[in-house]
Amino acid sequence: MSSVLASALGPNWLCQNGSIAGKPALGSNRVREYHLDWKQGTGPDELALGKAAEGNGVCMTQWIYKFGGGSADGRADMKNLLGGKGANLAEMASLGLPVPPGFTISTDVCTHYYDNDLTYPDSLSGDVDAAVAHIERAMDAGFGDAGNPLLVSVRSGARVSMPGMMDTVLNLGLNDQTVAGLAARSGDERFCLG
Repeated sequence: MSSVLASALGPNWLCQNGSIAGKPALGSNRVREYHLDWKQGTGPDELALGKAAEGNGVCMTQWIYKFGGGSADGRADMKNLLGGKGANLAEMASLGLPVPPGFTISTDVCTHYYDNDLTYPDSLSGDVDAAVAHIERAMDAGFGDAGNPLLVSVRSGARVSMPGMMDTVLNLGLNDQTVAGLAARSGDERFCLG
């Protein structure tokens, strides 16, 4: 089995040994099978797919999809994977609209959680850390940095709209230390406390 970064291929990929050939998996319009045989070495077929992930035969799923800065890992047609908000934010970012940088945790994480004894994917924590670092670089601020705090909002999103059913967390990262830094940067303490 081989592993390929899903961002180089599009949405979630099921990897199996064999020759290069792609076809939609049964019953799904977003999951595709992609067969790779790495025993042939790194040739033009592998290069055409984009960057290969390291993994010694482990197929890696992309759990996080970043957006902002004129690019995005996702697309508008990926609502089953990214939810309505995530897919539309990705599309707007791809079109060059001024979308603040962010990331979407795919709906496959929820599926994995319930299919694997209420556990998250092993790589999810590291993937989230990398996505937060992406936002920090784009915003030139640091999550938890008292002098230059990065604040984020966390919004839920489903494959279909469910108004009023899910909560939003605003100003995640605001605490006693970061509020002082935000007040100093904005020049308005009332702005930070209101």
